[in-house]
Amino acid sequence: MKKTQRLEEMKKQALCFDKTDVRELLELIAGGEKELTIKQLNKWRDLILIAVASMRFWYEHFGHAKNHPLRVYYGEDWKEIDAAVWQCDDKKLIKALESLRGAIQWE
Repeated sequence: MKKTQRLEEMKKQALCFDKTDVRELLELIAGGEKELTIKQLNKWRDLILIAVASMRFWYEHFGHAKNHPLRVYYGEDWKEIDAAVWQCDDKKLIKALESLRGAIQWE
């Protein structure tokens, strides 16, 4: 295998959180089906955002067209998460993460 092919394979495997991983991570941090607190978010923000970004990356770049039902289904939650991050609004971010968790659970 060529070096560039191997590097591409490594990139694909580096961070691979699927929707179930994201839901389980949020539940683990929150202590069950409770809502995340600001304290929990502040402690685990980087890991949570990496997990969500990884999930989103796979839906957006591997076999899911822009109008694919799952991309559309999760799209509003991803937009809300982006907006909350850019606005540095922890309450809004928690609301968006909880909405995503619910969407994953009810898909």
